[in-house]
Amino acid sequence: MKLDKDLLALAMIIVAGALYYYVVLQSPIVFGDEGYYASIGRWMANTGMMPDYEPYYQTDVYHQPLTKFPLHFFFNAGAWLLLGELGIKLLVPIFSILSAAMIYAFLKKEGLPELGIASAFVLLMMPGMITYGVLDYVETMNVLMVICSLMFGYRAVNGRRLADTVMAGLFIGLALLTDLTSAFAVLVLLAYFLFSKQFGSWKNVLLLLVVAGVVFSPFLIRNFLLFGDFCYPLLPGECAPKIDVPISHAEDLSSGFIGGVAEIGTGMGLLKMGVLNYMNFALGWSVTVMLLFGVASLSNRRDKLSLMLAFWLLAFLALNVHQALFGARAEDIPRYSLFGFPAVALVAGLFMSDAYKWSVHKNRILAGFLILLFAVSFFAYGYEKLVTMTSVKAFAPGFFVGCDWIKANTPQDSLLFTIYAHHTAYQCDRANLGSGIPDKAEIQLTNNDTAYEHLKLHGFDYVFVQQFTVSQQSYYETITTDFLNYLETSPHFKKVYDNTATYGNNGVRLYKVL
Repeated sequence: MKLDKDLLALAMIIVAGALYYYVVLQSPIVFGDEGYYASIGRWMANTGMMPDYEPYYQTDVYHQPLTKFPLHFFFNAGAWLLLGELGIKLLVPIFSILSAAMIYAFLKKEGLPELGIASAFVLLMMPGMITYGVLDYVETMNVLMVICSLMFGYRAVNGRRLADTVMAGLFIGLALLTDLTSAFAVLVLLAYFLFSKQFGSWKNVLLLLVVAGVVFSPFLIRNFLLFGDFCYPLLPGECAPKIDVPISHAEDLSSGFIGGVAEIGTGMGLLKMGVLNYMNFALGWSVTVMLLFGVASLSNRRDKLSLMLAFWLLAFLALNVHQALFGARAEDIPRYSLFGFPAVALVAGLFMSDAYKWSVHKNRILAGFLILLFAVSFFAYGYEKLVTMTSVKAFAPGFFVGCDWIKANTPQDSLLFTIYAHHTAYQCDRANLGSGIPDKAEIQLTNNDTAYEHLKLHGFDYVFVQQFTVSQQSYYETITTDFLNYLETSPHFKKVYDNTATYGNNGVRLYKVL
């Protein structure tokens, strides 16, 4: 009986998607930047506007322009309008699922359905992809936009239909409204155009760039009209925060903080963590091994698709090396380079597809064994990561209880000074800030009334302390024990809530600024 490849691909994507949803639907929106995207999406849904300044992350005197790439906010706002928090949760895995589906659909049309199935499965099972596929982060949306940009762009450069050119331009424009790393898609496409010597299609390339510009330019125009600058990292100029009054600085804080957080585990740099450990963490050993074999397969190919794939993989590797050399945390590098994970999946899939085609001509039992071996080995790493993310997203139980108290017992317009600002913005539904303000050191490191004066200057109503952030050392993303002692003993503060007796290190404290 002949195996229906479409049904196999569909079944694989549905099963993998169901596992993603199992994690997302039973977990709160709380990890890392999830609260940032979700809270602004909720604000936009409730107000019907895109804010000029960060609605949850500004004080009475410090205002940060909202110049983040806007597309993901609009999707979140639409999802919230439809189904509230459930809508956002249902949206989260969609981009990973569609990315896998697009890879299969494109490769099937190119006459490579086996490669499409293998690559789609590898993509969905890579630990790094799973991490962001179950988080309300912009990066998986960017993966989908990059895939569509390059696949339609590939067809446009090779002189296919006009519709391919327009679609390529559309998705490039949308990608540039999603995340900065999408600029690599433009570079990959231009490199492919030059090295493939498809110069007869220069009109197509020009048209897709024009379409991309039309889609992307309203965001630049909006920024220029509001802030007098384009506010785009690749263009000259920047949009500095608006500060209403001069903010003084204490001279004895020149040394400041000793770092962001303690460098342990994946919080270390890639080189310190070790390249092999990082590859296992981001890709898993099965994908890493298949990638190495796939590179060998790629080097022996001379077709056009392999050329574009080579540039895509080079862009991914170049960004990884850049981040490693400049000390980015190992846990952040997969996020920054997620646009290249499809290239990894495709290269690994090349070897798997070749191995299957070779074995099926030799012995069908051998071919079946290879498929089973590949599937089990990739699934093992993927399932392990899914289980890990379920526990990672659980977060501190006392934090949620504390946020419930804050929502019930503090005014809606309260302003909180805290560390985990994104988590607090979404779960507590209160404006808050801790990072970014220029006098953060004066607030957290002086341990005297200088801190109080700066808190009052900004208009902070409360100091929200998550107990798990308390440290004896002055890391940027912690509350020092000295500062906590100052809050406890100073007459300028009143502790109005404390659940640490019940939840211990997973609890929180709330101090009213008098």
